[in-house]
Amino acid sequence: MDAEELLKRYASEERDFRSVDLEDFVDLARADLTNINLSGSSLRGTDLKGADLEGANLKCADLKCADLSKATLTFTNLSDANLTLAEFTGTNLNHAKLKVVNLSNSKLYDASLCNANLTKSNLQNADLTKANLAEANLTETDLTNADLTNANLASADLTNARLDNANITGTILDSLPLNNGRFKSLKIDNIITWKTSVFAPKQKLK
Repeated sequence: MDAEELLKRYASEERDFRSVDLEDFVDLARADLTNINLSGSSLRGTDLKGADLEGANLKCADLKCADLSKATLTFTNLSDANLTLAEFTGTNLNHAKLKVVNLSNSKLYDASLCNANLTKSNLQNADLTKANLAEANLTETDLTNADLTNANLASADLTNARLDNANITGTILDSLPLNNGRFKSLKIDNIITWKTSVFAPKQKLK
């Protein structure tokens, strides 16, 4: 299916596009696709810059190398999706479901992920510089080699998260879960904490 056909059918109030195989690198930039169902669909390399996908179902979709910069993905279901090398710079992912997704090597610079559920997701080597992850669920999330410089993790749940070689320079944290997290060569500098009495910077990371 090409972009023209999908947009024409969507304009006719069709919303169910499950398991659609879109042509690679289709242009859907700035398209209004609210509440669309693209679960299990192939969207590799699709240009979705500035698109409105609020409430969309993208569960198990293949979005490898897709460009979702500055798109709206609030309350979108992206669970089990392949988001490897995807571009999310400035994207609104507040309240999105991102459980067990592959976001390795993805770009989430200045993205907003407030209250997003990233449980057991792979964020290895992800660029989360200046990302807002306030109150996000990062339980058992793999953040190995992730760049969290100046990111906001206030009230985020980092239970059993892996942060090996992660960069948390200037990162906002309530506290560092030393008892629950898995750390190795964590790069720390100028952490900002809301609860300084909880965070103990003198503790050694193992």
